[in-house]
Amino acid sequence: MSDLDTYLRLLAAERNRQLLRSLLDADGSPVSVESDDANERARLHHVNLPKLSDAGLIDWDPRDDLIVRGPAFDDVIPLLETIDDLEGGGD
Repeated sequence: MSDLDTYLRLLAAERNRQLLRSLLDADGSPVSVESDDANERARLHHVNLPKLSDAGLIDWDPRDDLIVRGPAFDDVIPLLETIDDLEGGGD
């Protein structure tokens, strides 16, 4: 599977897009991924964050609740911007 296919598959999940947008808005600063909801926290730690990390889009240490941009993060910025435009969230 190509990187593009992987990125599109990951970006299909709204929660993944939210996480990546938060990193885009943070300009390189770490972003907290805390959640008060136990189900969401479990899903983040067992599904979303590992997949984003495996794709190189985030760097994440499961012992903390912070993520930073991964080595492939810049590859998805144009895709995130296009999705924002399509969803009406762009300028």
